[in-house]
Amino acid sequence: MASPRMPASPSSMLVWEPAPLAHIAAFISNSYGLCENTNSSLGIIQADALTIQGWAQQANAQGQTIVAATGDTGAADCDFGATVAVDGLAVDIPASIPEVTGAGGTAFNGDGPGAVTGNPPNTNVSATTYWSGTTNSVDSISSALSYIPEIAWNDTALSGTLSASGGGASIYFAKPTWQTGTGVPPDGKRDVPDIAVGASPNHDGYLICSPADKAGNPSCTNGFRDVQGSFDVVGGTSVSAPSFAATLALINQYLGNIPPGGLGNVNPKLYQLAASTPSAFNDITSGNNIVPCTQGTTGCPASAPFQYGFSTNVGYDQVTGLGSINAFVLAKAWAATLIPTTTVLLPPSLSQSFVTQSVTFTANVTPAAANPAYVNFYNGTTFLGSATLNSSGVATFATTSLPVGTASVTATYTGNGTYLNSTSPTAATVVVTPAFSLSSGVTTISVAQGAAGNATITMTPATGFNTPRQGNCVFLWAAAAQFSTQLCCRVCWGSFSRQALANVLLAARDCSGYSSFSVFRHSGLVHAATTRQLKIREQPKAATQSPSMPRRGERVRSLAQPT
Repeated sequence: MASPRMPASPSSMLVWEPAPLAHIAAFISNSYGLCENTNSSLGIIQADALTIQGWAQQANAQGQTIVAATGDTGAADCDFGATVAVDGLAVDIPASIPEVTGAGGTAFNGDGPGAVTGNPPNTNVSATTYWSGTTNSVDSISSALSYIPEIAWNDTALSGTLSASGGGASIYFAKPTWQTGTGVPPDGKRDVPDIAVGASPNHDGYLICSPADKAGNPSCTNGFRDVQGSFDVVGGTSVSAPSFAATLALINQYLGNIPPGGLGNVNPKLYQLAASTPSAFNDITSGNNIVPCTQGTTGCPASAPFQYGFSTNVGYDQVTGLGSINAFVLAKAWAATLIPTTTVLLPPSLSQSFVTQSVTFTANVTPAAANPAYVNFYNGTTFLGSATLNSSGVATFATTSLPVGTASVTATYTGNGTYLNSTSPTAATVVVTPAFSLSSGVTTISVAQGAAGNATITMTPATGFNTPRQGNCVFLWAAAAQFSTQLCCRVCWGSFSRQALANVLLAARDCSGYSSFSVFRHSGLVHAATTRQLKIREQPKAATQSPSMPRRGERVRSLAQPT
């Protein structure tokens, strides 16, 4: 499966552009691409490429990492789906952007097949040096036993179409200062890829599950096999990119970084570690991304062989970059380079507050250069929110959600690809109380059917506000359709007001026999942390008697009197 092509305009990259703007993911994988070409009918022009670079820079500034496929047509990125190249050497964007990590492709090599025994579908395969065998005709999914040797991915001869790891030199972006090391071309240009991951759909591809194929047959009805006993297999740098992005997410977790903290632009660190810890990478020194071209077309040699592209070599190359990665070694080497930090939480803006009152917390992180990153704020173990760490190492966070009681707030610097996370050693304490309390003059009200009962509700503001206010509530015996015929105090209005607050309403509604009172601002924000309850009962009816029925013990006098 090749990297999908998109129309030649930056709007086509909106498939991931909202992610940097909204900061909805720490790691972004991109399998779509456009070739760099000054002819807009073939690829993307430089002005549009710079627009996309701006998105990538914003993502990096937010701590986000972007990994993109370098393309599936070898060194001829503009010739997607062709059997022979005609448009010359080209690289893929966004992979060529310095703020994006370009993922090329490799293929397994030297891992011969095991011996097959039995008759289909009841077959088994023997174990090899690199793969475990099968028993009882059951597929073995996690079957790799060790690192399997790799070569550059180039299935062009096998597939009949251009199918190879994308790579080469950008015509739009200059070489970044961090792109140095053995094998890096001294061309002054941004070279891709940066790393490589297995990409051949033939050796070995990626098993996927999808709703149905073109014939309507769903996949993965029996493990990874479909109803016909076949697999759905894909390849290409379209799968290299998400594979490496997922690996980086695991490395981010290993480093102790806390969401939403990410690694930002990982390219400088990759080249640094390739020089200091070469064992973190598997240097690919065999293979190429050379593809055939049509004689007389752009860039095609004047004499045979009519082809162009690049070959692997020791160190960096424009086919597999720094090579594939040894993830655990890379993670350990990365962790060893992290710079310790210190997080200090300053006293809050208020040491005492009322419910829904805004309280501001400020954290200082040193070194001040420990950004881009975030500081998370917690009340005990409850996450309150995050704030961006600015260039001075300061993060400020305001909240109105502290509950009644004593809040114990801490700040945690989330860490990034250069600096280690840290948490404030002491907590900031805020005592949160209700803005006022409510009380009633009586605890029980008797209401006769069709009549009304009255109760006086007193709102006592907290210290610093006006004197207590009183309001009168009327309780009606009413039939509320949604509750059937019951005793309901449906609405209770009170003339409450106090300094520094808008007028408030007193609301009461409960058909279970109790009425609970809460005071609200006009905006609807609850300002009372405590409710009061009144017992409401139906007043007994006066006894009545039918005139045709005698009282107990009374003799009935006959209507027919004797004369």
